[in-house]
Amino acid sequence: MKRNLALFLKILFIVSATELLIMAAFSFFRITPILSAFLDTMLLATISAPFIYLLIRAELEYCRMKDEALENTGKKNSVLLGAIGEGLYGMDMSGNVMFANKAAEAILGYPENELIGKHSHELFHHTRPDGSVYPAHECNIYATSRDGKPRRISDEVFWKKDGSSIPVEYSATPVIEAGAITGVLIAFNDITERKRAEDEQAKLAEVLKQSYDSVIITDMEGIILYVNPAFEKHTGFAAQEVLGKKPSVCKSGLQDANYYKRLWDTIKAGGIWSGRLSNKRKDGSIIEMDAIIFPIKNAYVQMTNYAAVQRDVSTEVALENQLRQSQKMESIGLLAGGIAHDFNNILMAITGYSQFLSNKLAPGSQEASDLEEIKKAADRAVSLTRQLLIFSRKTAVTPKVLDLAEVIQNIQKMLKRLIGENIEFQIDTGDSPKCIKADPSHIEQVLLNLSVNAKDAMPHGGKLSISVSNTVLDGKSPIELTAAKPGEYVLLRVSDTGTGMSNELISKIFEPFFTTKGPGKGTGLGLSTVYGIVKQGGGYITVDSAPGKGSTFNIYFPAAELQLERSEAVRPEVEDAKIKATILLVDDDNSVRSLAHRALIEKGFVVLDFATAEEALALSESYKDKIDLLLADVGLPGISGFKLSKKISEKRPGIKSVFMSGRIDPEILKSELITGKTSFLQKPVTMDILVETVTKAIRAA
Repeated sequence: MKRNLALFLKILFIVSATELLIMAAFSFFRITPILSAFLDTMLLATISAPFIYLLIRAELEYCRMKDEALENTGKKNSVLLGAIGEGLYGMDMSGNVMFANKAAEAILGYPENELIGKHSHELFHHTRPDGSVYPAHECNIYATSRDGKPRRISDEVFWKKDGSSIPVEYSATPVIEAGAITGVLIAFNDITERKRAEDEQAKLAEVLKQSYDSVIITDMEGIILYVNPAFEKHTGFAAQEVLGKKPSVCKSGLQDANYYKRLWDTIKAGGIWSGRLSNKRKDGSIIEMDAIIFPIKNAYVQMTNYAAVQRDVSTEVALENQLRQSQKMESIGLLAGGIAHDFNNILMAITGYSQFLSNKLAPGSQEASDLEEIKKAADRAVSLTRQLLIFSRKTAVTPKVLDLAEVIQNIQKMLKRLIGENIEFQIDTGDSPKCIKADPSHIEQVLLNLSVNAKDAMPHGGKLSISVSNTVLDGKSPIELTAAKPGEYVLLRVSDTGTGMSNELISKIFEPFFTTKGPGKGTGLGLSTVYGIVKQGGGYITVDSAPGKGSTFNIYFPAAELQLERSEAVRPEVEDAKIKATILLVDDDNSVRSLAHRALIEKGFVVLDFATAEEALALSESYKDKIDLLLADVGLPGISGFKLSKKISEKRPGIKSVFMSGRIDPEILKSELITGKTSFLQKPVTMDILVETVTKAIRAA
């Protein structure tokens, strides 16, 4: 418009200027009016026509060049729009599509002729992602056409020609001409892949959140960037307490610097490290973790982060340690029991022959005094072997239902004298019965040994506390009791305020002959005896201790119902009179067999002795006279004493049996003994007791 006005003014100027020149010339030459009008017209046309022609031609050339430029620009714009990877379309103020590039056509599935002139919202923007109707007046693109504010949206969908929807991210930019909004330019992208990646990322994030395993992500310097909730649960550290710090915040110090150097060398080289980490919780306790640590790489295979996945295996490690400890104690028990068995045969010979010799020496003589010292030494050895047998659980017991609280009350005065005046003594037995089934002498042994142990741990005084209570183990017990059978128990707790023990020391205290005391101050069998008694009674024992913090022994005995023990009828003492009876004596130890043979012969018995069960069995089959009693060692080579008794009883049903052994499994003994027909003697046994037992068995017939 402006350019047309300028052209008009230029022509008007040329005509006006030419006319002025002609009029000036006519006034100078005084030409007649008629001729003047004719010449004016001719001259005006002749003079101005070339200028007007040139002017119009220039304008036409300008228009041609402008059209060519516009055409070239249009082609360039068309090429540019087609080359742009994101979809582009223009919308007029009525909502109709004015243009669309190839990317828009490809994304939406509509060809150009099905887009141009169509209402964009009704065609492909009519429904929300949840399937609800999307009114045009609520559309963000229409909002831009109204207020002229650019918008960027990433949570809507466009609908393709095939009826499917695609998530899109679009920007709406107003088109403004002469200060007025004339339309909106929309650039959009199909973000299906991005949404899929975001969904996968969200799933992974949820997996990390719900995972039982701890997950830690650090930068390349080892600074913690992320921890999942499992890490917080396992370590006790809140995320904000460790973010920005290094994983060494959980170091326990149980693994040396070289261990961690190998770890870092592996992952810095791009490898994967796996192994066991002994970490420290916030409260200072140790947590055992099986860990896999590896580098995270980007699309260019460059390491950008490190990640650690750690599983809490503290319970498994504790169970493994318990199993190893149990196996170790079982092996030691077998060894100790075997030694005690052989040693008991030797001791039986020493004590037995000492008794024979004592009967021949004059009381008060030097020889009798020397012999008494031999007997005392033998008695101490017998005590040691019995403790070994208790530890190995290879000793006969006579359990009965007893109230543990009552046992403690009955023995407290003796315990008080034992620990001395410089140690405060406190007991708590409660009011209700605390019934267990055990050998009373063994329970007293437990209390004595633990009290002595506590006393030795408090050389400068302190406090000893003994308590007993009813409790239940239900599977939610401490790790040390994971293997315990669920049920009702009686808990005996013995605590001291002494020097305490390290974990390494705790792992050894129940081993026979292990002691921290000086030479001559202990046998090292006190706690091993406690261990054997507790295990033999089907119980469990745990220890809580730390250097400088004292020790607490927790002993769990299976609870028993309170029952009144029937009083056995008192039998008259056996008269010291000789009995005419035949004894079949079988023992593979020559010393023991000879000793028993002599003691029985002196009491008037007829004794048939053999070293093997096979010889004894052959004799019983060929012997014509009556055999009143079988006296046999349980652990005979080949055929055991129990089996020998059964075989002989098949042909001699009235025969009684007395068994002997230096060690015996109480369960086997319980199943093999027949009330009224069999008896058992724990080696070493004095000859008086042996003869008395044999005599009672025969007379009971």
